[in-house]
Amino acid sequence: MHFVTTKTFQNQPFFCNEICCRILIEELDFYRDKYNFKIFGFVIMPDHLHLLLWFDIEKYPDMTISKIIQVIKIMTAKRVKRFLFYDRSNSWVDDLTSNHLPRKFIFWQKGFYDFNIFHYKKFIEKLNYIHKNPFKESKIKSPENYFYSSFSFLETGKGVLWVDQPTMQ
Repeated sequence: MHFVTTKTFQNQPFFCNEICCRILIEELDFYRDKYNFKIFGFVIMPDHLHLLLWFDIEKYPDMTISKIIQVIKIMTAKRVKRFLFYDRSNSWVDDLTSNHLPRKFIFWQKGFYDFNIFHYKKFIEKLNYIHKNPFKESKIKSPENYFYSSFSFLETGKGVLWVDQPTMQ
């Protein structure tokens, strides 16, 4: 199991925009199916993403966490760039592009943080961390009220992204 964190370039709050969040969700879902990995938890924050994911290294020996994260980041960046620069119907886009984006568009910071999880207790600790993350500095009062997190799916079976159920012991 991998606990992954990746941040936007210069902590730009791209994920304050619902369309940017939906693009990321679609890419996570698409590449989960394509590369056969499981998502056990996630949260999309304004300037970063946390994931708990797993893939079968024995069944897919050429697969790496770097390949998975790289393709998700590349495709999300391409689609968000297309949205930001070619869909001019959103005033949020105008504000962001005129005031904050560098001349050369960069969406993600280079690299990512990856912490390997080997024990169920550590998995629960990281899952709780993910689910509490939106409430540290926000006006949101409870996990049920944050749309872009695995919490609601795990509690109700409904959410923006289907989440796998862990079988760790």
